[in-house]
Amino acid sequence: GILIDEATTRLCTRELLCEELPAIRVKGKTNPITIFRPRQKGPPEYIGLEPTGSGRVSFPWYDRPLSISQQISMTEESLAVALKENVAQLCSVSGWDGLLKVQKLLGGEFSVDL
Repeated sequence: GILIDEATTRLCTRELLCEELPAIRVKGKTNPITIFRPRQKGPPEYIGLEPTGSGRVSFPWYDRPLSISQQISMTEESLAVALKENVAQLCSVSGWDGLLKVQKLLGGEFSVDL
């Protein structure tokens, strides 16, 4: 199977779960290296408005839409803008009431008069 180190687990998207295994000794390193076994995450419980009544919108495949290298290269402000734009593109709720509710949750505004 495939084994990865800790640095690689931080670069993985959330579609993978990484099971920590006992550390191993490797040639050229003084300290043992922690290794992980990656595996694909199972299907989400739900998609869209959470059934808990919290009013949160959940897109499980979208937990981490940008790679670590993309996130590191962006300023905090540009990252926030990029994430908000991407989330807004994912929302497709039919009817103005649903659309207004989702936009309110995301911090945006739509006019019913359009």
